[in-house]
Amino acid sequence: MLHRYCFTLFFFVRICWTHASKAEGASFYAHALTIGVVTGFLSGAFGIGATAFIQISLMLFFGVSLYHAIGTTMLVILPISVSGGLGYLVNGHLDFYIFLQTLGGLTIGAYLGAKLTRLASRNALRYIVLSMPTIGGLMLLFK
Repeated sequence: MLHRYCFTLFFFVRICWTHASKAEGASFYAHALTIGVVTGFLSGAFGIGATAFIQISLMLFFGVSLYHAIGTTMLVILPISVSGGLGYLVNGHLDFYIFLQTLGGLTIGAYLGAKLTRLASRNALRYIVLSMPTIGGLMLLFK
């Protein structure tokens, strides 16, 4: 499953790579593989989705714009979720009732969020992208 995630991350980064990259040639592949393995591990082990970490990595290591990082990550989430979810399903750790309850709302919310992203300023998006892992971490610490 992890190799599928790494390949998918590499594929979409390569397609959406429209700005001058800080990594080229072998360095590009090394960065893509490392980012894929680390964020894939975080996603699979802790169920965090790794979205914010992928976005930050795309901007820092590949020079991708904030909007391209958000768009790329939205599509990269699909194979990550499917492969990780299947792993938990096989081991009997999936609650279908909760899954079905949240699927509709998440789908509508993701669609609206993608449409409304353009209305937010670049600085506001930056703070939101960076604050999500921090807020999530604090919630886990104090729960």
